[in-house]
Amino acid sequence: TEAVEGVGDPGKAVGGVATTAAGPAAPKTPKGRRRKEALVSATARALNRHGYRDLSIADIVEEANAPIGLFYRYFRGKTDAVLEALRAIVNEFRDTMPAGDHDFFDHQAAAHRNLVRLYAEAPGLLGCYYSFDYSEKAFVAFFHDETMRFNREHARRALDALALPDTAI
Repeated sequence: TEAVEGVGDPGKAVGGVATTAAGPAAPKTPKGRRRKEALVSATARALNRHGYRDLSIADIVEEANAPIGLFYRYFRGKTDAVLEALRAIVNEFRDTMPAGDHDFFDHQAAAHRNLVRLYAEAPGLLGCYYSFDYSEKAFVAFFHDETMRFNREHARRALDALALPDTAI
């Protein structure tokens, strides 16, 4: 396992919460989920202001008005928090797309409208998504996985619009 600065060894307690090899355990209570969500939202806001390279954990906890120990209760570090914020915006993008029975071109127009809206609302977050740091393996994997998922969905819709079988995807 890789050591994460400021967190300690996986499997040991961090801020009173046991960690797994993947990092801190998920919140188990509604209050814990709200706290983590507040930190994810604060991460997005701080990222919009500072950009990924200049973003610090101190910026995130200041934005959330939370103690640094709370941050480490839910995240191993800055990259984990940013990935959670990216997942949230990708999920929001998917959730705002029209249902599968819409015309292919209507779906594409909606995708572009949503992307423009998200850029207007969260330029730093989407800038991070589209210009991820190649040295951060987690960003490379996230971007690859999400891009492949989007491309498969896009290809399936295109094939449906053309009434072709989807054996190629």
